[in-house]
Amino acid sequence: MLRHGSELTTNAASLEFDRFDFGYAPCCGRQLGANPGRGRSPSLLPVDVLLVVGWLAEAWRMTRGSYYILAVMTRVLTDVPLLLMFCFIHFGMRGHGDAGDALSNAVLFAAFAGIHSLLAREGPKKILSRVVGEAFIRIAYVILSGVTLALLLLFWRPVTGELWHARGPVSWFLTGVYFASILGLFYVASCFDYLEFLGLRQIERSIAGRPKSPPALSVKGPYGYCRHPMYFALLAVFWIGPVMTFGHLEFAFLGTLYLLIGVRFEEGNLRRELGADYGLYCAHVPMLIPRLTAWQGPPAVP
Repeated sequence: MLRHGSELTTNAASLEFDRFDFGYAPCCGRQLGANPGRGRSPSLLPVDVLLVVGWLAEAWRMTRGSYYILAVMTRVLTDVPLLLMFCFIHFGMRGHGDAGDALSNAVLFAAFAGIHSLLAREGPKKILSRVVGEAFIRIAYVILSGVTLALLLLFWRPVTGELWHARGPVSWFLTGVYFASILGLFYVASCFDYLEFLGLRQIERSIAGRPKSPPALSVKGPYGYCRHPMYFALLAVFWIGPVMTFGHLEFAFLGTLYLLIGVRFEEGNLRRELGADYGLYCAHVPMLIPRLTAWQGPPAVP
């Protein structure tokens, strides 16, 4: 199966952004909404993360227990920051700041996006494979996604002002839609192999000596309605809520811009991988806005 969802991430997706790999939020005991201050340096650099993953990659060759350590570490550094990001968007972007703070945020986001985009290229992937090993490239990427997004939100600065601030029943309704969008993200994640997305399946195949399965188009679940349902849900998380501060607005705008640019590159990759099948899929299923009924795929050949 094709990385069902093939959401850039974050990181991915996955963004996926290649993940979306998006995701994550304040850490190191920072109170939500507090101004992180100026002139602070992150205590954990991306290169440190890669060295840790490389060490665990070597440890894997000695004991299976290290695999479970790596699996737990990966889940903590991806899932926990993702959940914290949801809290940060909903509660933690209020405060006072000026144009300088908004510019600082933009520079931080550009650095975050640049790291993700760079590591998605073949050249950096080859360098990364020499550090952590071929089977560990994906898992190193998603761990780095979690750490860099956590750092982004840790050093994100509030900006004075609000675009809207709903109250009463409207506020309750928007809050409900916001949390429904988060549930939608979890539902989409349940429709593909999440361990494959994290890179753990690649390690299992490497140890067992099994070849990688060829990519194949899947229209399972939400992918019959739109080609990137994870992005659709993530955009709803960005933009729907009872309060839209200017700091939240900046984050939503930059996140949306990054996703829309990234999805174009991902679409090109998918067309090259899947050929005519993906072209047919594109002809029947919208990119982001869901169709009313699910596409069931091409008719079976008698």
